[in-house]
Amino acid sequence: MKDIMQWILYELIVYNPVNKKVRYGRRMDGGYVIVDGYDYDLFISCGIGKDVSFEVDFCKNHKINGFAFDGTVDDPGLPDDMIFIKKNITKNNDLNDYVKNYKNVFIKMDIERAEWEWIRNFNYFSKVKQIVFEAHHTYTSGALDCLRKLNETHSLVHVSQNNNGKNYEHDGKVYPSLIELTYLRKEIDGLNKTRFPIDGIDFKNIPSKPELILDIWPFKS
Repeated sequence: MKDIMQWILYELIVYNPVNKKVRYGRRMDGGYVIVDGYDYDLFISCGIGKDVSFEVDFCKNHKINGFAFDGTVDDPGLPDDMIFIKKNITKNNDLNDYVKNYKNVFIKMDIERAEWEWIRNFNYFSKVKQIVFEAHHTYTSGALDCLRKLNETHSLVHVSQNNNGKNYEHDGKVYPSLIELTYLRKEIDGLNKTRFPIDGIDFKNIPSKPELILDIWPFKS
């Protein structure tokens, strides 16, 4: 695992976006940090459960249509601008047909360990302006090619630890494996020099559990 982890850390270098960051959704699990100031022509949210706080905030700030996918719930109570489809995202339901005719898509992806399979099968990252997703089992060989694929078109601009996951030690430093990653299509201003979490926009997923201070490379340069 040590060799794989070293390669993956090189793919998790964080950059500073040109625009400011904001939080959509509640101040715990279900909320995400994104980069503000962009327009989109489609919003797709995958993995809803019973919490639609992110979707409500997004639709309130961006008056566009969208699709939401989740095969585990019947009626999540989404905003009127969103069409709900009771399906999980898999290699056979990979969003390609939904995205291919758009240019500036926003995607939220919280699909409980299926994210790497989805990334591997999705062909239109060049159409995606911004994506935020929860990454499980980050330091595995299955994640490495997916992170490399993302980095071809996008830059990692924010990292939030989900403190409900495990931590791993590498070369005397501790890294989280369950993390929320925000990617922006190549519009950056150098390497990130701010530690995570950031006060006011980052909050613990599990309030009663401790979280790591990420002030080390590759998260902070």
